[in-house]
Amino acid sequence: MVAGGPWSAIHATGSQSCALDPAGAAFCWGDNEHGQAGDGSRGGFLAAPVAVSDGHVFASLAAGRAFNCGVTTAGAALCWGENSEGSLGNGTFVESPIPVAVAGDHSFLQVSAADDHACGVDDEGSAWCWGENDEGHLGDGTFENRNAPVRVGG
Repeated sequence: MVAGGPWSAIHATGSQSCALDPAGAAFCWGDNEHGQAGDGSRGGFLAAPVAVSDGHVFASLAAGRAFNCGVTTAGAALCWGENSEGSLGNGTFVESPIPVAVAGDHSFLQVSAADDHACGVDDEGSAWCWGENDEGHLGDGTFENRNAPVRVGG
């Protein structure tokens, strides 16, 4: 895959960026300390876009502080990078330098990421969040970090 565009979408955060090409291939660059480039590597900074592993076809992307997520054209949410707060949503607190599936049987329409948490809307209109929750970020009535999606509002 050529990593020079044209691009159909882009999402950036404080230290990294990711973009989609018109075919739905994802590319990331910038800080890669926790594998947030998604190409299987960890460490350093990437001055040019690299292809996210495994050839997924994404409909959208979202960039968090040190992790990224995407929704495939089939509605699967995948995340990669730092995970100490559960921001990958895969049921672990282990970082991953390649995309891993968000836990649960959800078909997502979109996902949004912030510092250390993410939220998504599924095809039934329900909102789900995972990751850091020390300030009630997840909307589940607790202040407990979650490493898998919890429904907003309980």
